[in-house]
Amino acid sequence: MLALVPNDWPIRVVSEGLNRPGPFFAWALTQCTSDHPARIVDVARQYLAAATWGWDKTCILAGAFLAATESSIPVCPPSPTPDGSFPYWIALDKHTPQGKEALRTLGAELKLQYRHLIWAGFYFESARVNRLLPSRWWVTERNWRLRQVGLTAESAVDIWDSVKALLADRLTEEADELALSIEARTAGQQGLF
Repeated sequence: MLALVPNDWPIRVVSEGLNRPGPFFAWALTQCTSDHPARIVDVARQYLAAATWGWDKTCILAGAFLAATESSIPVCPPSPTPDGSFPYWIALDKHTPQGKEALRTLGAELKLQYRHLIWAGFYFESARVNRLLPSRWWVTERNWRLRQVGLTAESAVDIWDSVKALLADRLTEEADELALSIEARTAGQQGLF
């Protein structure tokens, strides 16, 4: 990762935060120039204990770091009104038995590595959102992770483009079942407050 960034100080600070979260959060709070970033740092402190994976912990610490050190927190403009057609097959990824099996089978048939498929799928499908502000941190992390598995952003896009429609087709039945389950639950759901 260090080879991909022009200044490694933020990475060193967040890395130290993994080892010593108490002093990291104390320092981060001293860097906050107003109440809003201080609240973000405090929420990050509260949620760090719930994170189990190193990647999740690092993202929480990086969010606190950015809230504490950036002059302003970017605000995403409102997203356009959704058209109502959520592609449920996307939710059937490497974290579900159906997605895992479909990815493994497709990879074997097309002679593509499973790890290539899951990371290409994550960065170029699962992590897509309807509104995103430019982020050098996101691009750097993506490029680093892809490089770890022997891919570039361009090769990962090529892989994903070659399998996306096939995977969606294979997961049609499971996606339809998931959609029905979620929509039935949502229709019967009462308000939280």
